[in-house]
Formats: sequence, C-alpha cells, structure tokens
Amino acid sequence: MMHRPSAVLARTWHRGCLLQSSAWKSTKQVLTGWIDSLGLANSAPFSLLDSIEFLSRTAGNRIKLPLRGILQGLELVATTVAVIFATAFLIGKSPLILFSGLGAMAVGDWLEMPKYGADGDVIDISLTTVKVRNWDKTITSVPGYALISDAFKNWRNIERVQGRRIKRAINIDAGSVRFASKDDLDRLRKARLLTDYIDETSSEIARFNQDRGVDPDSSISARRMTNLGLFRTYMTAYLHNQDKINHDLTTMVRQLEPGPYGIPIQIYGFANNTSFVPYENIQSDLFDHVLSRTARIRPASAPKPRQPRSGPPEPIERASRLTARLRLAQ
Repeated sequence: MMHRPSAVLARTWHRGCLLQSSAWKSTKQVLTGWIDSLGLANSAPFSLLDSIEFLSRTAGNRIKLPLRGILQGLELVATTVAVIFATAFLIGKSPLILFSGLGAMAVGDWLEMPKYGADGDVIDISLTTVKVRNWDKTITSVPGYALISDAFKNWRNIERVQGRRIKRAINIDAGSVRFASKDDLDRLRKARLLTDYIDETSSEIARFNQDRGVDPDSSISARRMTNLGLFRTYMTAYLHNQDKINHDLTTMVRQLEPGPYGIPIQIYGFANNTSFVPYENIQSDLFDHVLSRTARIRPASAPKPRQPRSGPPEPIERASRLTARLRLAQ
C-alpha cells in the first residue's frame, strides 16, 4: 500500500509534537514540584516569623525591642537564600559555590582571569555573573561559580598594602665580571652610597687575608671585591634611598642563575604608587638609572649588560663555519 508523501510527513510531524509535548510536561512537572517544595520549605519559616510578629503586637508596650525590623531582616535573608538555591539548581552547581563566591570579589577590584579573557576592573556583580571592563575597554562576563572552581588573581591587596611589585632583571655579560682594583675602589669610595660599604668590607677582607697568610694581591687565593658585587651593593643602597619605593615591603637586588644571555641581576621591590601610569614611570626611571650606572662606573671596571645576539646562536654559527671549511677542503 502506497502512502502519499504529505500524509507521511503529517504523521511524522504529529508524532514529534507528541514527544516534545510529553518531554515538556515531564520537565514542567519536575520544575513545578521543585519550586513548590522550595515554597513549602520557605513558607514554614515565614509563617513562624509572622506569628512572632503578631504576638509582639498583641503584647503591646511590654516588648521594647524593634521586632518588626528584625523579623523583616530575617525574611529578607531567607528570601536571598532561597534565590541562591534556585539559581544553583538552574545552573546545575552546588549552592556552596555561590555562597562562597559572593564575597570573593567587589566592584572596583582588579580581576585577572586568563581562562575567560578577563583582565581589568570589576564593574558589576550578580548571583550568576561578574562583569569585568578590560583594559582595552571590552566587557567580559565571568560565571559566578568560576570564582571558586577556577584560578584567578585579585589585585585588591596592592591598594591595601600600598605597594605594587617591581620584579625585573638585566643580563650582565659574564666576561665583564672581574676583581676591583685599588684604583677602582679609591674612585668608587667617593660615591656616597658606596663609601661605608667599601671601607667596612676592605677592613674585613684585609683581616681575612692576613689571618690566613694570603697575599692580598693574589688573583687566585686572596679574597677581593668584584665590580659586580659593588654594582649590586650600589643598586641596593639606591633603592633604599628612593622615596617612591615602599620600604615596609621586601626590597633587594639579587643575582639569579646564569643563563645563555649572561648573569641576570634582578631588581625586586614595591612601588608605593599602584596606579598604572605612575607605576610604569617609577619602574622606567629606576631602570634608566640601572642601565646608566653599568656604563658610568667606568667601562674598564663596570659589569657590561649583555644583549641577545641577532642571527643564529653561537654554537650553530660555529658549526656552520666548520661545515663551510670542510667543504672548501674537499
């Protein structure tokens, strides 16, 4: 028996509608039952609070407490809790996530969350989303539960401690590091920030070498000061004399592990102005001075900043030259 295409399509469409209607009815029944149960769960506390309020009114002036305001406040808290539970049910997350996330952020905080592309000021907070105005003036919406389930950085504390970290290094050419000569020390002793250090360290080194019977002019056995050590000492003293550095927080100049680009000397401290432009100016002024000092101490005695080579790395370049020589030999 042949069926007309229109009849087949009509029956198929009718069956689809019945299935959708059945699925919607079952979903609606679940939602309705859950909402009804939530309403019943809240109706009992509200009824109890209404009863207490009624009894307080019948008691007249014998109760001096402002029970009406207190009871209304409790009803507001109960309603908020009910809304949070309803929101958690709709988004499929635990209510504890929303309860914990409510206090994790405040409007005006600087939020950084790379997973969601958020890096800027928080402009709005709701039960379900946190809106962030990024530094490029775009708006990013972050799910509220993500503040608990995912990692993020809140820069709020830099305002409280009044310090934004400076952590940057310059690379020093290892071949430029050497012992400081007597002429170097005599000249650098005139620098106010190095005078006390050179005098005290010179006396300490002299006693050390004398106690061990070491020739102070020996380049192998004697203990001596280096130009790199003097540079670190100068920069440490310079940081401690800067008004734009927060001296209540950690401040130091340290040497990191040498690498292919030289010996990293890291400046570590905290600027006392945390705003974007003033902070960058403080950091730039500081490193302008750092770079100028490596040249001004004196080219012969100063540690030399190392710049990355352009072109292939040295081992590859040497291998290429060797290969070219072998070809010529053949």
